[in-house]
Amino acid sequence: MSKKLNILKYAKTQGIICGFAGLFIGVLYSFGGLTIDTLVTLEFIDPVIWENTPGLSYGTFLAFLSIIAMPLYFGGIGYLFALVGAYLFNKLKHPFKNMDMDFNKK
Repeated sequence: MSKKLNILKYAKTQGIICGFAGLFIGVLYSFGGLTIDTLVTLEFIDPVIWENTPGLSYGTFLAFLSIIAMPLYFGGIGYLFALVGAYLFNKLKHPFKNMDMDFNKK
């Protein structure tokens, strides 16, 4: 018989995992943008191809805020979805009755 999930513990774990995914994506976004902006500024690539970037600018600095914003956003969304998912898992026991999971071990 399936056991009940500890909703808050599961949601916290999912929030942390999603937060690390957001950190990884934020770092890729920031340094990818820095690389393109630097190459446009140094004229190693044609600015006509990258018409949306003037090179290094205030927008480059703002892109680095994604290192802070994306983990918070991803972690918050992961937490909320895990809360709903774990709640539904506990309430809809019938479809999951043959699953054995134990997230309550210490």
